[in-house]
Amino acid sequence: MADTIERVLLKKITIGTCEATPKIEELIAHKTEHGDGAVMPLLTIFGICSGFRAGDSNGQPYVRFLGSFKAVRADGAEFMSGACILPGAAPDLLYGALNALGEAGGSVEFAFKVGAHFDESAIAKYVYDISQVVETSADDPIARLESKLAAHSKQISAPKKDDAKGDKKGDAAKK
Repeated sequence: MADTIERVLLKKITIGTCEATPKIEELIAHKTEHGDGAVMPLLTIFGICSGFRAGDSNGQPYVRFLGSFKAVRADGAEFMSGACILPGAAPDLLYGALNALGEAGGSVEFAFKVGAHFDESAIAKYVYDISQVVETSADDPIARLESKLAAHSKQISAPKKDDAKGDKKGDAAKK
């Protein structure tokens, strides 16, 4: 019998709804351990986008993308939704790809890693870091997108307990 994975269904995928908002204390600890500018992974968001709606929240404009989306938090928790609001420059890339389809319509696949690093000068004391995992492209189903992400599985799945602290025996064997 196949293993079942619990995926939380959300009204929309955002950093907040996936409970991945960075905590200042954790970012400072990450900076101390890994150095200035070290990015702490938060989640990977990917999916198939077929449309969008512009919105406004407290005077801040945003784009709600519509389609089929999945987010995997750094600890391995999984979320799915038919709507997604992306941070940083990611919406511009996706919006541009959707507009390039023109009146013919269609869908666009995408995948972004979202992280954050401590920044004393920022109002929130952190800055989001967004990186593209796969090139944004049109008309591939989500299953193909997930297979592309398989090569990046360490980036979207929780670290194993032995890997989190480093395997001293394995490290010694490599030398």
